Amino acid sequence: MSGARWHGIRWTAPVAAVTIGCSPAPAPEPGTATAPSGRPPASVPAHPAVRPAPPFRYEAGTLRDPFEPPVSEWDRGADHGLSPAPDLQRARTALEGFEMEELRVVGILAARDARAALVRDPGGHVHAVRVGDYVGRDFGRVEAIEDTGLVLLEAIADGSGDWVTRVRNLPMHAPDAGARQPPGMEPRGDA
Repeated sequence: MSGARWHGIRWTAPVAAVTIGCSPAPAPEPGTATAPSGRPPASVPAHPAVRPAPPFRYEAGTLRDPFEPPVSEWDRGADHGLSPAPDLQRARTALEGFEMEELRVVGILAARDARAALVRDPGGHVHAVRVGDYVGRDFGRVEAIEDTGLVLLEAIADGSGDWVTRVRNLPMHAPDAGARQPPGMEPRGDA
């Protein structure tokens, strides 16, 4: 045999074997199922009865305009665009470095017509706060000091260049059960 003929036979035989070995098995006829040998075919339950869906009546008057941004619960009590921007050049107070959730009103001081609140920061330091002072990171200005806590007016940038104001309460917190009371403030046993 010549070299060219032998070369053609050497490559043709493996290609033919691969082609024959990779041919797909004949597909079963439609509508027939094959079961494993020795078992009868499994029965398939019938489709459940179709129940019609309840009718939906679209009433656009009760839905929000899809081209307007959604209004959250936070926005409902806010004053949009009517609030002046807070003074960003003002020196910030120590309590403006904390989130409102980190602060605790631990006492209210009242003397004649002046009131002050005692606010504890996360480090345990207690600060005296009066009406007009600022508390929290959202420019929270103390508007009132009540027996139940502080009433603040916060100013928050709304992302479009306007400022939004909202009223926020910082309630008085009960002392911890394990906290030590200052002298003279311990609860009396006859009460």
